[in-house]
Amino acid sequence: MGIESRRLDDADDLRKCLAFDAITACRVLQRMARDRPDAPAAEIADHDEIAVLYLDLAERGMVKSRAPPENLDVRTFVVDIGRLAGFIPSKRQPLPGTIKIWQGYGYLKAYARIYRALRNKDSTMGS
Repeated sequence: MGIESRRLDDADDLRKCLAFDAITACRVLQRMARDRPDAPAAEIADHDEIAVLYLDLAERGMVKSRAPPENLDVRTFVVDIGRLAGFIPSKRQPLPGTIKIWQGYGYLKAYARIYRALRNKDSTMGS
């Protein structure tokens, strides 16, 4: 189905469409972590999102370093996004489910937005 064929007659239709697309994106992340676990995380996230994820996980004591892992892969990134929402990996469930990815990515986007705003504020005040 092409985007042109969607019937978005009112705000509720758009809300439903965006919710469906967001869930689909989380499923794609989950599938990518399973099927292409060694792919670089930089393929699916920008530098700020990766940086702020590890700043937060270090603050919570979930990782030792505030810096992201050297060659961060998709699998590790997706697991760590799930950790933001309370996911604890185990042998039985090594990857977070769609809901934990959804929740964690929501937190991550908000943290990254605040991180960028603070960085931009600092750069404009310094000049």
